[in-house]
Amino acid sequence: MFDFSKLLSALKIAPYAMVGVAISTGIALFAPAAFVSRLGLDTLVGTYRPWIGATFLVSTVVFLSFVSGRAGTMLWPIVLDRWNVRQLRKELHCLSLPEQSLVAEFVDNETTTQCYFIGDGVVGGLVGKGILYRSSNVGRPGSTSFDHNIQPWAWKYLRQHPDLVAAGRGRERDV
Repeated sequence: MFDFSKLLSALKIAPYAMVGVAISTGIALFAPAAFVSRLGLDTLVGTYRPWIGATFLVSTVVFLSFVSGRAGTMLWPIVLDRWNVRQLRKELHCLSLPEQSLVAEFVDNETTTQCYFIGDGVVGGLVGKGILYRSSNVGRPGSTSFDHNIQPWAWKYLRQHPDLVAAGRGRERDV
């Protein structure tokens, strides 16, 4: 695909300048003949209409490609974030019973932080899935336990859908 921004930088023309070119050539091409005549451009437009038309098309395409590129750059992180959260929510629907039991502790205790043994495989699995994260690299004195938090998106989703961890409620976990 042709990169118009490189062409414009070589010509030292800002993409926003193309708006003025597009508007002025668009007026010359599409305005009523009486208006063009009042401006004194009727002979100029009559003689150079193909060149004015080409200039209009190029300037419009350059500006629109620049704007769409910028819009894509700004919107892509938002789209990607929503897609990632949707994929992670699917993980909440596929939790094993031990995972449901652990996540139910957060919901039932109405807290976003719990302390777990660093070697707990269920906790490690939920961290790996992106549902939990270790919130502190400093453990409790004389202990091998660390605080873990539930991700904000998971906390909000589980509070709206507590049935996702219903099967794990009340189960004893082996640590």
